[in-house]
Amino acid sequence: MTEWVGKTLSKVRIDNLVARGGMAEVYLGMHTTLNRPVAVKILHRHLEGQSDLQVRFEREAQVLATLRHPNIVQVYDFDVIEGQPFIVMEYVPGVSLSPYLQAVHDQGGRLTLRQVGQLLAMLVSALDYAHKQGIIHRDIKPANILLTSKTTQIRAGEPLPQDTEAILTDFGLLRLAQSASQTSSGTVSGTPAYMSPEQARGDQVDYRSDLYSLGVTIYEMLAGKVPFEADTSMAILLKHIQEPPPPIDGLPGSLQVVLDRLLAKNPAERYESAQELLFAFLDASNLTLTDVSVSQSFPDGKVSAHLEARATLPPTPPAGSTIPVTQPRSISWLPTAAVVFVLILAAISLLWPRQEAEAVPTPAPTPELAAATLTVHAPEHGGEVSSTDEMDGMMTEDEPSFGILRFYSVAGFLDEAILSTWELPQPGPDSQYEAWLVGDEVRRSLGVLPAPDADGQAGLSFLDEQGRNLLVRYGRLEISLEPNPDPNPNSSGKIVFSSGLPPLALGHLRHLFVGFSETPGEIGLLVGLESHVLLVNEHTQLMLDAYQTDDLAGVRLQAEAVYNALVGSQAKGYGDLDNDGEITDPGDGFGLLLNGEQVGYLEGTISHAGYAMGMPDASLNIVVHGEHVIHSARNVEGWAVELADLVLQIAAREELDDDTRALILQSLALADRMQNGRDLDGNERVEPVPGEGGLLTALDHAIYMLDMSLFEGAQRLPQPEPALEGEDDEYLPPGYAP
Repeated sequence: MTEWVGKTLSKVRIDNLVARGGMAEVYLGMHTTLNRPVAVKILHRHLEGQSDLQVRFEREAQVLATLRHPNIVQVYDFDVIEGQPFIVMEYVPGVSLSPYLQAVHDQGGRLTLRQVGQLLAMLVSALDYAHKQGIIHRDIKPANILLTSKTTQIRAGEPLPQDTEAILTDFGLLRLAQSASQTSSGTVSGTPAYMSPEQARGDQVDYRSDLYSLGVTIYEMLAGKVPFEADTSMAILLKHIQEPPPPIDGLPGSLQVVLDRLLAKNPAERYESAQELLFAFLDASNLTLTDVSVSQSFPDGKVSAHLEARATLPPTPPAGSTIPVTQPRSISWLPTAAVVFVLILAAISLLWPRQEAEAVPTPAPTPELAAATLTVHAPEHGGEVSSTDEMDGMMTEDEPSFGILRFYSVAGFLDEAILSTWELPQPGPDSQYEAWLVGDEVRRSLGVLPAPDADGQAGLSFLDEQGRNLLVRYGRLEISLEPNPDPNPNSSGKIVFSSGLPPLALGHLRHLFVGFSETPGEIGLLVGLESHVLLVNEHTQLMLDAYQTDDLAGVRLQAEAVYNALVGSQAKGYGDLDNDGEITDPGDGFGLLLNGEQVGYLEGTISHAGYAMGMPDASLNIVVHGEHVIHSARNVEGWAVELADLVLQIAAREELDDDTRALILQSLALADRMQNGRDLDGNERVEPVPGEGGLLTALDHAIYMLDMSLFEGAQRLPQPEPALEGEDDEYLPPGYAP
């Protein structure tokens, strides 16, 4: 990097290097005309000889320079010198929120709700202003929030002065860097710990992505850590995409609800604006807006006024204190519309296999591919199975993998696939990698894989445009080596890496996720399991709602609905429990539990997870996560049996007394446990072990069973690691055989 110290850029003399980051070097300089200190950020990306990119960079910088807000660092100037784009910005003395939080947390303390509210009010003011201008920050995090004071020099580890101001910096810097580096759609940009799920997937973002990142920042201020941590950036991104944020110990339940909405995976479920978020936070924190303004002079002479969050809490405690606790975390419930939506999606995924997908025909196998084909012996299925689709090339023990493909559910079950790689060699200057999902007679391009970084890491996401279940037609993954540029939409046939799901185990995995002949509508067992657990939660909450309005008939009606959904139409006792002349069953009659000749969604899930584990080609991954699915489903089954007994008693109640209330509250707890599991050992995690994991844990690990590890060469499969002989038998319901 060119040495800039001592040089003059435009009208700025560069004095000294302040910091070096992933996108820019930051210098302190002096503006020779304005005679004031400024910050100069010199981006790492080169624009030399690329006039179109320089125009785009200047256009983006001009937009940012129009921002005039006391809580946004002002952009003064921008230009390109020696191919290096740079921006001249307002210099704000102080410290960023990142080291300040670190010092507070190292001392065992936390910011109080009042302090968080005061900082949030300023950040919200800045964000709402920018969003109304159509400008998105894209990289909100504590490191980009400056804490400054007109009267006191703020230092990490010392109390914040009363006149502390929060200033957003690096506004739009990611966009500027993208303009300077010709970043295309699908590239992941941002800071992994604070990125929204849509950013992690490389999708286009809007203002709601900023709200998510602000939510992660609020979470860190309250909890002392970010919600998702892992050893690699890609692992963190995957958590943002799939895992719910862990609850914060001691946080009021009302605030937990605010955070959960703010950190929703679906942007549509987040707050409509930063201002709406602020009001929700203040209400949940027992804080109020006042007419008292906090007026501060800024370095450019401007004076800003802000709403101050006035708390009913005690004054700011010293370091070492914790967040005030006012009430336990409350249970959040899914609305009826969400449950209906799940059922609709299940129906869509069911209908799609009967439709033809647009796909490119699979080319004839090359000699190299044919040579890699082996034979899988499956005597219990009546002989041998041999085809290129069955991924017969087995990996050797301890063979390294180069990545993983994992499925996700966005608009429908398993409608998204995300590929993450590591230690992937560079494809060469005139070549590129392309990823393909492959089925019996079709293949579908997931897209061109971005060039791996120095560590061989790259990421690619694919979302079916119609929300269709990808597992219906595809069970293999191929990485082909293609020319760059590549005018041919078909695969070159040069398969350099590949993976797939073991074909015998895949049949039972499809019974879980795609379809099962014995269920109503032939929906997948996990599809039915999820929808019915959600229905049980919904109607248990409706039972409490009826109790709170002194509606005995409503209580009994909802108890009947829960019981029938749990036990299924062939169970003893199923029917008109409240004697109103009608049978109320919000489910499809198949039930969660074994009933008559119906295996039920729980037992069906347990059985086919066990069958997949027991297949001779089952991988270690399938066996390990299959056990996790079974443990979690067994937990749900035990809680479902308890819940069925309780609601049966409630349906027979003749009055709404304290005993009825106690039964309903116990039912609420069991229904919540069925869905979310419980932290039995107090280690702040719900794990896939007996007594802890619930529906959500079972769903997670069922998806992990579908993971495809990437191996070198064509037609590859992981080493078989079937369950011990007879081991899966313990998971089968009585009299039920594959």
